[in-house]
Amino acid sequence: MASAAARALTADFRADQLALRGRTATLFLRDWPALDLSASSPDLVRWQRAMRDLVRQQRTASSRAAAAYLTAFRDAEDVPGTFRPSLAPDVVPGRLATATRVTSVVAFRTALRAGHPADAAALIARNSALGAVTRLVLEGGRETVVRGVRDDPRGVGWQRVSSATACAFCQMLAGRGAVYREDTADFATHDHCGCTAEAVYRR
Repeated sequence: MASAAARALTADFRADQLALRGRTATLFLRDWPALDLSASSPDLVRWQRAMRDLVRQQRTASSRAAAAYLTAFRDAEDVPGTFRPSLAPDVVPGRLATATRVTSVVAFRTALRAGHPADAAALIARNSALGAVTRLVLEGGRETVVRGVRDDPRGVGWQRVSSATACAFCQMLAGRGAVYREDTADFATHDHCGCTAEAVYRR
C-alpha cells in the first residue's frame, strides 16, 4: 500500500482532474449552441474544430498535471533514482472526429427516430457529446500515469481510483487492485467517467 503522503497526493490529483472536467464542461456548454443539429455538414465541421481545440488544450493540462503528480508521488514513496514521465499524445484526429459526430448529430437523429421530441433529443445529444469530450480530456492524465509506470524501471503497476458512488463497472475494476506492468492492460473507461490511476512501486 502507498504511504499516507502518497495517498494524499492521489486524492489531490483526482480532485484536480475532476475540477478540470468541470472547467471543460463549462467551455463545452459555451460552444454547444454553435452546433445546429439539423444543419448541413459545414456547421458540424466548424463545431468539431472548436471541440478539437478544446480537447487538445484541456487534455494537455490533464497530462501535465498527471506528470507532476507522478513525479511527486514517486518522491513520496522514496523511489530511488529519477524519472521524467512523458505526456500522453494528442487524440488521433480521426478518432476525435468520429467521437464528436457520433455523440452529437448521430445521437440526435437516433433519439428522434426513437420517438423523443426535438428538445429532448437535443439534450440527449448534448449530454452524450459532453461525456465523450470529457473522457478524451481526462484520458490524457490517465495515459500519462499508466505509460509513466510502464516506462519507469522502478514502476511495477497502477491501480484504479474511483469514488464510492462510481458505477458498477468502475467499482468492479477498482476492486481488482493493482494491474502490473506485465499485464499490459489499458485503462478501461467510459463517457462521464471520473476515475484516475495511481502508481504502484511496491508489490
